[in-house]
Amino acid sequence: MHVNDQADGWLDQLGGEWQLRFVRRLAHPREKVWRALTEPAHRDAWFPQRIECDGPWQPGARLRFIGTTPGGSFDGEVHVYDPPRTLDLRWGTDRLRFDLAEEDGGTVLTLVSTLAELGTAARTGAGWQVCLDTLGYALDGLAPP
Repeated sequence: MHVNDQADGWLDQLGGEWQLRFVRRLAHPREKVWRALTEPAHRDAWFPQRIECDGPWQPGARLRFIGTTPGGSFDGEVHVYDPPRTLDLRWGTDRLRFDLAEEDGGTVLTLVSTLAELGTAARTGAGWQVCLDTLGYALDGLAPP
């Protein structure tokens, strides 16, 4: 089962940028968590949009995030692709960084969402809380409650 360090995450200002930070301890190997971040069959279970890539996932690759609501689709780009440690993306006007560290047979996942606008922090934070909880359930092979 997954364990949340701080389910709600926290908001910090760093170098003039606002960042939401979430940490999750997951009772799964880092390679399994990496697949959940990067492979569509696993990622689609928890990520808020379907992701299309114009080629292999590598720095500079263009991404298209496909949402189900009007205006819910937008562009992005891969900044860092370092399996199975770091995935860093431009997600519309925000930036997402996922870092995975091994710990006691499991994985510590840290998500940092750098916000283009402070006014989106509450909505974005609530959304990532739900997404990361759903990721934990998906990794456990369970449906979210």
